[in-house]
Amino acid sequence: MGKLLSVKEVAGILGLHEAVIRRYIRSGVLSAVRLEGAYRIDEKDLNNWLEKRKTGQGEK
Repeated sequence: MGKLLSVKEVAGILGLHEAVIRRYIRSGVLSAVRLEGAYRIDEKDLNNWLEKRKTGQGEK
């Protein structure tokens, strides 16, 4: 497992609003775990998701 990122950190990295990241998580587009009431996204999962989007394999 890589570094766990908060929704806020992922939103900053991607230049998106936090609500968009939460929507991606709830819809299953982006993998996340829920720890102590907050979503956390594994940095490796985020990188894999971004790579799939680059190659046209990812959703949204």
